[in-house]
Amino acid sequence: MKNPLISIIIPIYKVEKFLRRCIDSILAQTYTNLEIILVDDGSPDGCPAICDEYAEKDDRIVVIHKENGGVSSARNAGLEIFNGQYVTFVDSDDFIEEKYIESLSKNINVNVGIVISSFKIFTPDLKLIEKVTEVSESIIVPINNEFDFTSRRVNHGMCSKLFKREIVINLRFSEELFWGEDTLFCANAFKNSKYVCYINDCSYNYIQYNQSLSHGKLTLKKTTVLSAWEEIMNVFPENTISYKSCAQAYINTCFWVYGYSVVLQGNSNNEIIDYFYSIINSPKTRSIYLIAPKTLKTRIKYNFLIHFRKLYDAFLLIKEPIVKHYK
Repeated sequence: MKNPLISIIIPIYKVEKFLRRCIDSILAQTYTNLEIILVDDGSPDGCPAICDEYAEKDDRIVVIHKENGGVSSARNAGLEIFNGQYVTFVDSDDFIEEKYIESLSKNINVNVGIVISSFKIFTPDLKLIEKVTEVSESIIVPINNEFDFTSRRVNHGMCSKLFKREIVINLRFSEELFWGEDTLFCANAFKNSKYVCYINDCSYNYIQYNQSLSHGKLTLKKTTVLSAWEEIMNVFPENTISYKSCAQAYINTCFWVYGYSVVLQGNSNNEIIDYFYSIINSPKTRSIYLIAPKTLKTRIKYNFLIHFRKLYDAFLLIKEPIVKHYK
């Protein structure tokens, strides 16, 4: 198919400082057959007016104004109306280089459901942190029992991906998950694909802020990351590599969030820490632990935590620098 219509969905909330940069980078694309969907998620700043301003200038732009519902709700609003044969997502504080869409579109194939590019990570003041590049040249990978969904960093987030319409037309982002909803969406999209294509183009520029799970106080709301990984695991058929590796990711995430909760909260008499421990010590997690591939280190950590929790917590507080814990 020559130059199919490609939809770009941009969720927007409180990004007045960066929004023009994002939209301008999309309008500068060398690939021009675009539908640009700006979803104003009830932003209280100047974003709604900026969206309307750009819509008056370019008839490829469609604006949705809605009540605030979060990024998943905003993305879902875009999925309800997009018309493209393909769709991609750009975060409103990120920006793309002029050949980004062209590079993705060149790898469109009748059998390929998702085209995935490399990307660059920047600080908010645009200092390059790293290039996340999984391949040295374009490769097409079958989605079968031997495929491992967790093996590549670029699999998990929404940036740097182009989805075929039929792969995602019936998918929606979970609005109940605070963390991991994008990974769950991608897992379902992968399951719907016969093949994915990885390319080494690095034209998506992702801005990293210190607002991840690993920064600030943990809340019960953020514990949905574990529910997300449980759902992701069950996307794939049992006994496949992806199913087992996602089980492993669930167990690793248990250790990760428990360790951060101990270090961040600073004591063991805390509902967040107790909640995480109850999950790790539950029959459900035990059953997932038995499924997951395990290193000797994982076995030692799991049993140490279950049977000697206070010693485990003390070890975390004394020995583990927070910035390195379970990375």
